[in-house]
Amino acid sequence: KPIIICVGRLAPNKNHGLLIRAFNEVLKTKPNAQLVFIGGRDQRLAPYLKQLDALVASSPVPQAIVFAGGLDGHGLAAAYRSARLFAITSLHGGFCVPLIEAMAFHLPVLSLNRAAIPQTIGEAGLVIDDEDPLVIAQAILRLLDEHAEDAALDRIERPDPRCRHFGRLHRLTGLRS
Repeated sequence: KPIIICVGRLAPNKNHGLLIRAFNEVLKTKPNAQLVFIGGRDQRLAPYLKQLDALVASSPVPQAIVFAGGLDGHGLAAAYRSARLFAITSLHGGFCVPLIEAMAFHLPVLSLNRAAIPQTIGEAGLVIDDEDPLVIAQAILRLLDEHAEDAALDRIERPDPRCRHFGRLHRLTGLRS
């Protein structure tokens, strides 16, 4: 089962609705795919959370979209290990530590071209400019197909070499074992 994860708090600037709409298109080709959001639900953002819940409810396969909540380090590591793709559709943001975590687990990364994300990802993923859910779905399918056969072996062998440039790698690789 191809699992796509998105890690980070649930907030409007993270643009989760776009990823859900794109994922609904992915389901047409990969009906067994799963989208897992990992991050806290801040009740002060209740209107946004209700929008997300409504999008999930209208999905052709609502049970394929999971809000896992916040996870401890070992739970987060397990989520990265089980995933085939890390996707983020944030409209703006900072450095984005989850990108580094995804690269440490040698996951391909899909992101919108925003803030420092392209510089952080480098060659470890696909950065796109288009916010059309169909375009994002096509990019997700491309990455899933390109990495289907060798992704698991690559993740087991080594983290992405770009990760050595970032300070938290020692902690992340400790969770890998």
